[in-house]
Amino acid sequence: MVVLAESHISIHTWPELGYAAMDFYTCGDHTDPWLACEYAAKALDASSMLTTEVKRGIAQPGGHFTHVVTRDHETTALSA
Repeated sequence: MVVLAESHISIHTWPELGYAAMDFYTCGDHTDPWLACEYAAKALDASSMLTTEVKRGIAQPGGHFTHVVTRDHETTALSA
């Protein structure tokens, strides 16, 4: 696990299956989780990735908060 000032990254690996599940949590506007995701995929020599993005803490009227889930419905093939 990597702990950052406003964020953290965790990577769960199953080397015997050639699989890794990664979590990139960021707060504020100073960190781009997609850059970290792309870097990690390249560093682990991934051939593909499937992503889910959860944007949390989105302010709504009346002082309520919600979140938005975006899924990449197709596996993204990565180039070498």
